[in-house]
Amino acid sequence: MNPEGQLHIALRWDGERVREARIHSTRRTDAARIFTGQPPQTVLDRVPLIFSVCGKSQTLAARLACEAALGPPSESSSALTLALLLETIHEFLWRVLLDLPPHLGQAPQVERFSQLRRQLLKVQQVLSEDGSWKRLGAPVQSCDQALREALVQELQRLWRELSGTDLDSWLRLTHEPDRLLEGNSPLAQWLGALEPQGPSAQLLPTPIDGELVDALLRQLATQEGFAAQPQWQGQCVETGALARNQHHPTIARWLAHQGAGLRVRWLARLMELAQAVMRLMAPEKVSLSGQWRDQDGHSGGAWVETARGLLLHWVRLEQGRVTDYRILAPTEWNFHPQGGLIEALAQLRCEQEAQLKRQVGHWCLALDPCVAYELEVQHA
Repeated sequence: MNPEGQLHIALRWDGERVREARIHSTRRTDAARIFTGQPPQTVLDRVPLIFSVCGKSQTLAARLACEAALGPPSESSSALTLALLLETIHEFLWRVLLDLPPHLGQAPQVERFSQLRRQLLKVQQVLSEDGSWKRLGAPVQSCDQALREALVQELQRLWRELSGTDLDSWLRLTHEPDRLLEGNSPLAQWLGALEPQGPSAQLLPTPIDGELVDALLRQLATQEGFAAQPQWQGQCVETGALARNQHHPTIARWLAHQGAGLRVRWLARLMELAQAVMRLMAPEKVSLSGQWRDQDGHSGGAWVETARGLLLHWVRLEQGRVTDYRILAPTEWNFHPQGGLIEALAQLRCEQEAQLKRQVGHWCLALDPCVAYELEVQHA
């Protein structure tokens, strides 16, 4: 079974503006049902084979959910948090170095990305070489500090290349939005070239707390269709970098005065990339995942903050085997048929079809689905 599927985006365009926008997903949001009848360890063995994107996050969520269903929630592991940080950095670097520049008329930084990816893989291999990260209850070996330091130094060097300053200084600069766009650094040029205006955004509450997790996992467990078209308190909401940083002063100001345009979305993603690099040396101080256990003693769940947003797993076990398994991925929040992307696409104005397709590409990249999308332009 291939759970990936794709997104089909259809626009009705009159040659000047979009008159109607629709999204249809062929993603198999019920793919986790194949785990029914299997022991929990088999779930952990199969998850990386089924989910090619954010495989570490998916496997960690499966591990945490199954462990919660089997017994009391366990202490969070700094090694597992480190694995999540590395995966998040990899995903963000891919978008920033390879995908964003061509959208702005520049060449992708393929060689630089390849260099950094090799260093990321070195650290990831140390964490995963013995397979303990996907074994129920097994302690996960950490990574040599010197190896992490070498990676952080190289990522710091990249940030100087992109921003003209160090990570600490750039993060402080995010509190002075006008200065973010000054100068000739790639980051200043990229942010300056991105559309600042956008529709208002409905965002998932942050930070994640027990009440929110309990409500979401209970809906996932009891409501058919919730995994395909989730809502929070009757609203279609977004998850991801923008939602997690909605209370940052600059993000909040831009959202209030300009809406959720492309500029504020990429600023939130760049901030998270910088923060993830800073956290590599002290993953024990970061909370990127958690467990939930139902009072029935048979069900457990987990939440994981991934590069694209909040990932939820819920499982029910009876006599040591899965009787039900459900997953809610960030793409179902962010590409909801009545969500924020539809509103943004419905407001697009342009007189050339090629330009319209580029604008759709900008928006899809900003929201970053975990699957490919297909665009159909219908002439009104």
